[in-house]
Amino acid sequence: VPTSFAAEVKAELAGLTPARPCCQVSEMLGIFFSTRGRVVRTGIGQAAYFPLLRNTVARKVVRLARVMGGIEAKYQAVKSAKQMAFFIELPIPPSLEPMFALTAAKALPDQTCDRKAMLRGMFLGCGSVNAPSGRYHMEFSVPTLGWGTSLLRLFHDAGIRAGMIERAGHHVVYLK
Repeated sequence: VPTSFAAEVKAELAGLTPARPCCQVSEMLGIFFSTRGRVVRTGIGQAAYFPLLRNTVARKVVRLARVMGGIEAKYQAVKSAKQMAFFIELPIPPSLEPMFALTAAKALPDQTCDRKAMLRGMFLGCGSVNAPSGRYHMEFSVPTLGWGTSLLRLFHDAGIRAGMIERAGHHVVYLK
C-alpha cells in the first residue's frame, strides 16, 4: 500500500504502458537517465543498468522491456537497514545502443508524444509531488545540471513555468 501521495501517483503511472513503440523507448530512457543508469559491457553486448528505489518502477522497466521486443531483464532486490533497492540489468538491442549513450541535450525527443513519455519516465525515476492543503508542488531531483537544463527546456517548450535550484549539492527542477 503506497504511503504517500507521490507513491500513489507513481504507482498509477507505473501501471500504464504506452501503446506506441517510440513512446515505450522514450519512457524507458526517461527512467534510465533520471536514475543515473549506466551502460555496462556484458559477454554478449551492452546492457543498461538501472538502480531503482521503488518496486513499482522496477516492475515497470521489466514490463516495458518485454513489450519492446521480448527483452528479458535480470532483476535483483537488495534490502539494507534503511530501505529496499532494486537493480535491473537489461540487455540493449544493438539498434537502441546509441540512444542509451546520448547526452541530456541530445536525448530529448522531437515528437510531442515521446516528450510526454520521457517526462513520465523521468517522474518515475526522480520525481516527487506533494499535495499540501494549498498548492501542488512537483520536483525532479535530476542527476546532472545538463538534465536539469534539458528538463527546464522541455517544460518551457510546453508552456509550463518551472525553475531550478541547487539543494544539498543536487539540482532540483520544480514547478508549482
